[in-house]
Amino acid sequence: MNQRSSRSRRRRRLWRRWALAVGLTATVAVVTVASAAQLSVFGRDRTTDEAAPCTTLTLPTAATGPFSHGGYTQVLIESIPSECNGLTVSLVVYGSGGTELATGTGTTGALGSAIITTGSYRGTDVQGVALLIGTWGVRTTWTSVPSTPSVSCIALNNGRNPQLSRTCSVVVTGTSGTYPNSSPPDGEMMNFTFNVTTTGAHWRVTIDFTHPDFSWVPVWVGQYSNEVRKASGFTCASPLDELIIEDENAFWGATLYIGENGPPSWWGGQTLCP
Repeated sequence: MNQRSSRSRRRRRLWRRWALAVGLTATVAVVTVASAAQLSVFGRDRTTDEAAPCTTLTLPTAATGPFSHGGYTQVLIESIPSECNGLTVSLVVYGSGGTELATGTGTTGALGSAIITTGSYRGTDVQGVALLIGTWGVRTTWTSVPSTPSVSCIALNNGRNPQLSRTCSVVVTGTSGTYPNSSPPDGEMMNFTFNVTTTGAHWRVTIDFTHPDFSWVPVWVGQYSNEVRKASGFTCASPLDELIIEDENAFWGATLYIGENGPPSWWGGQTLCP
């Protein structure tokens, strides 16, 4: 009896060990299968949701109109491939240090370009555009906005009448910054130098301050050396949409001071406008 009882106890212990081992094996199998199922589902989800981007090209971007003094309200995206047609667009116009200047959303068309309406931003402040097409990031380049206004030139004869058979060209350079001693203080001011080349006896230059390439509005213009004068019949507006000037005595260049506010406290030259 003792031997049979001892063998019976050993059998029970072996059954319990076997059952425990089977249970652990089943548990590990369940965990492994469940984990594998989760990973498999996650992998399928990512593969389904994240299709390839419509383009890997770098797309040109630039400021565009409508323009009002102080800012642009649209961004032009060009060279968009047909694979991106009809997709949603989101963009951020950013400045120095990644500062957000404006945002916009829209849709790509079928013409290879898109114009996206944004909040107002100063074109000269822009460093670049962060662009999403169809939720994918797309590399961009930015066409910088010049900080000088639009300038054109015509040749004049000795009677100071337009001489269209003669040529006239003008090259503009300028530096600008804020001046705390302007009136009122802290307005923009530009030291605006241009050099004229003409085959005429005299010249007339038109400076367009409403052009999108110029992002602030002057109210005051002055010069020190009296090289130019206002064209006959021209009257300064306030603010100054344009300035039309002629050479005073066949000078082929001039330097003007153009201010967003009135003249600075140190000014001692000739005022052309207002």
